Formats: sequence, C-alpha cells, structure tokens
Amino acid sequence: MQNIGTRIHKFDKLSPDTTNRTILLILISLFLLGPNFKIYSAYLQDLLFFFFLILYIFRKGNRFFEYSGRDIIFLAPFSVMFLSDFGKLLIGYDLESGDLLRLVTMVKLFCIAKVTFSFFPPSTKSEVFDEYSRRISKYLAISIIVTSLLGIGQFFNISIVNNIIERAYEVKDIPISNIEAFETDNRVTSIFHGSNAFGSFSATAVFLLFFFYQAHKNFLSIAAIPLGVFALLLAGSRASVAMLVLSIFLYYCSGINFKRFAKGVVMVVLLGVALLIFVHYMGVLIGSENVYRFEEISNFFLHGQLPGSMQARLDTLSWMPKSILNNPHMVFGVSHSYASSSQFTSPDNQYVAWLLRYGIVGVSFMILWVLGVFIYLVSLRKKMKKSSEPVLFVLSKGILIFWFWMIVHGISEDTFFGSRRRELLFFLMAFIISWIHREKPQDNKGTGSSFCHIAAKQRTVCC
Repeated sequence: MQNIGTRIHKFDKLSPDTTNRTILLILISLFLLGPNFKIYSAYLQDLLFFFFLILYIFRKGNRFFEYSGRDIIFLAPFSVMFLSDFGKLLIGYDLESGDLLRLVTMVKLFCIAKVTFSFFPPSTKSEVFDEYSRRISKYLAISIIVTSLLGIGQFFNISIVNNIIERAYEVKDIPISNIEAFETDNRVTSIFHGSNAFGSFSATAVFLLFFFYQAHKNFLSIAAIPLGVFALLLAGSRASVAMLVLSIFLYYCSGINFKRFAKGVVMVVLLGVALLIFVHYMGVLIGSENVYRFEEISNFFLHGQLPGSMQARLDTLSWMPKSILNNPHMVFGVSHSYASSSQFTSPDNQYVAWLLRYGIVGVSFMILWVLGVFIYLVSLRKKMKKSSEPVLFVLSKGILIFWFWMIVHGISEDTFFGSRRRELLFFLMAFIISWIHREKPQDNKGTGSSFCHIAAKQRTVCC
C-alpha cells in the first residue's frame, strides 16, 4: 500500500498540471514583485502571462474553453467595461488607449481565473489543494517581506534601496511618481504608485497571510506579518490600518465562541498598543509626518475634529456626484483622460470612479457584481463542514471576510482592481472556489476504499 501511494505521489509531481501550477504561481508573484519594465507599452509580466496562456491553449485548449457557471463571476467586470466602451462609441466618444488597456486588463484577470480553474479541475485531489495552499502562503510571505523591506529602506533613506526603487520600480505614468510622492509626504510607497496603494496592499496581504497562517503555521509567516504591519504604519494609510484591525476582529468573532471572541479582543488590543508605541517612538526618533496623521485620529475621537484630508474628501464628494450625474454623457461614462484629471482624484473612492468611468449603467452592474459575489461566498461558506476539510474551512471564512473588506475599503481606495493586487485577488478567488467545488471521492463498499479507487485509475492493482 505504501509503494502504491509513493508511486501516485511521484506521478503527481511529474504531471504537466504540476508544472503549469508552479509557473502560474511564479507569474502571480511577478505581478506582485516584478519590475516596471515595459516592452511596447506593455509590462513584462503581462507579456509573459499571455505567452504562457497561448502555449497552454495550443496544448490543452479544450480544458480552457470548457464553460462553468463560476466563469460568470470573473467575466462580469470585462462585460461591464465592454458594455460601457460600446455605449461610449454609440454616443460619439472616441475610445482612448487608456480605455482599451483597461479592457485588456479585464481580459487578463478573467484568463487568470480561467487558467486556475483549468489547472485545478474538480477531479483534483484535496492533498494537491492543500500543498498549493502552503506554497501560496510562502509566496505571499515573501512578497510582504520584500515590499516591506524596500519600504522601510526607503523611509530610512538607504541608498541601495532608493536605487532599486528608482531603477526598477519607479511609476512614471501618473501625475506624480511614487518617488516624488514619498519625498513630498514622507510616507513610504515602496514599489507601488502611492502610499495609500502600498498601505492597502500591506494591510490586505497581512490579513491574507494571517488566515493562511491559521491553516499552515510556518516561520516565514511569523517573520512577515509584524514586518508588514510596521511597513503599513510607515505608509500612514489610516483606512488600511482600521480595516486590518476590523477584519481580524471579525475573523475571530465570526463564530459564537467566547474563546474566539476573547482572541479577537486581545488581537485588537495588541494592534492598538503597537500603534501607540509606533506613534510615540517614531515621533521621538525621527519626527515622522505619519505621527501627525495618526494623532488626527485621536483628535477626532476626543474633540470631534475631522482630519484635514478626510474633510477635503467629504467636501469633494458633496459636489462631485451631482456634477457627474448632470453630465449628459454619464449613461456610459466619460473618456479615460477626463476621468483621470486631477479634480476627480481627491475622494479616492472606487465607486465614484466607477460612476465616472463606466457611467450609471456600468456602476449599477458593478455594484450588483460585488454584492452578488458576496452572497455567493456566504452560501458556499454555509455548506462547509469543519470536520471534512479543516484547511478549506479556514480559507473559505478568510476569503469571505476579505471580500467584505474589499467592499468597505473601496470607499477610500481602489481595492478590486488596484495595480499589483488584482491578479492575486482573482487567482485566490478561483483557487478557493475550485477547492470548494472539488468532486468528493466516493467509497465503494465491498470493493475497497476510495484510496484504492483512485489507485485503480492509475492502473495500479490494490486491495
């Protein structure tokens, strides 16, 4: 029996799907950590992914093109943007390169999910999912460590780190580059286009790694989580800090269990103490501008005084939606250049951005998509049993809370389609959904166990 299991394990390691899954994980890591190198206006990571996709389609195109009802989840954003662009053409707008690039991005995200479904079909064994969830956890921990170390090095003005960011990660296709943004505000940007984007990534990655750690405990995660939290504080993104605390609290309190509730309270208290130590220590050491940003929160609770940036966003939101809705072309949205103008960047609100870019029709469908996926994840979660798949039970709860995080945090940041994060989101969603819908092996009473049944499929005699 042991020899049979060993042979099956070796067969799995040598299978083409194993190679494809590993390549896909490497590509997702490149989307997170890859340099900002462009070839004919296309990022290197995108070209590598589409090259890999074309090769796979030529080899096993039948599996890629198999339709599943779950495809709608990942096809919906592309459909909304295609409808919006088609509507713009009908009313006389000329599509710009930015509109077309956004459409190509949605195609890429759909293909990432579709390839993940293909590499992890319903017949995939639970052990394979478990093994790749361990790998995802390690890749995620490495991503947090790398981006955090670069951010911390940027904050302390370490020359070698500044050279790495300048040569490999400078973002130039925005009004102000990430390097200029750090020099202006003294809030770290690391490899991202801005401090809020880096803060959002750090918070989401730390939470993702947090619930992966509940299933797969390892030293790499223990090192990555506190490092990511420290880098998050240096980014000065208050909304991201608040969402991280809230999400961890919800994770522990999602079940009616006093012990879990107590853990949630302890975690929130520890994060609060870490924040107070950060504000005091960093303020004494280097007089960070981040201290002032976090002190504004205490002034809000003590004196009811809104932070200046929050007041500016509320002021802009007071007139922007009305101004947008009064635009005669707002059924399908405005052009990319108009939507990207500086007067509309203040609120940092992805829902207002959707209204601007995709119009009333587009934002309505996008909100339906967001809420529909949340309801779908809730229904999947209700079907889960802790005893049957303990690792998947943890991950399904984590991804549900994570989606809730994305909905709420979208008020202050582009969470669903933010650069360097969107590919990871679509991959993880497809991976966990595939795992949940895995075909459960049936025991054949009188003919042997399910293990024997699987071994028989490999043309091996058993029992």
